[in-house]
Amino acid sequence: MPLKLPIPARIPLLYVILGVLLAISVLPMYFYSAQIEDMNRKALKTNEMLLQNTVTRSLADDISQHQEALHMMLANLSSSIQVMMLASPSGSDLSTDKLLTPELRAMLENFVSSSNDIAYATLLNADAKGVSGGWRKICANCHVGQLANHV
Repeated sequence: MPLKLPIPARIPLLYVILGVLLAISVLPMYFYSAQIEDMNRKALKTNEMLLQNTVTRSLADDISQHQEALHMMLANLSSSIQVMMLASPSGSDLSTDKLLTPELRAMLENFVSSSNDIAYATLLNADAKGVSGGWRKICANCHVGQLANHV
């Protein structure tokens, strides 16, 4: 025969005290943790935005320095070509024969080989005739026929 326990009509005072103590200890911790979580979320959001700005500024500075170096290299090449043209007996005339000199081709090859960012360089006169340098860098694995198509 199963034993039946009597259900009390009133809740014992001990259970009421335990319930109140539990509510008093848990509720403030819940609200405190919710506030800390919100503050941490805002701080992380702010830090992420600052890091994104820092990365963006750093990349912009790197690109700017790279672009300035490229402009400086092109200015040096232009000055070298002008000096070479002025040193020749015919002056600064850019005739086709003058553009096809081995010295000018060597200068363009040296210019292209000095930079990892420049694949080739072409110097043209007003007749759209000129000399190129750096095709070997692009077509290192090309066949002779493919290289002839590029030039």
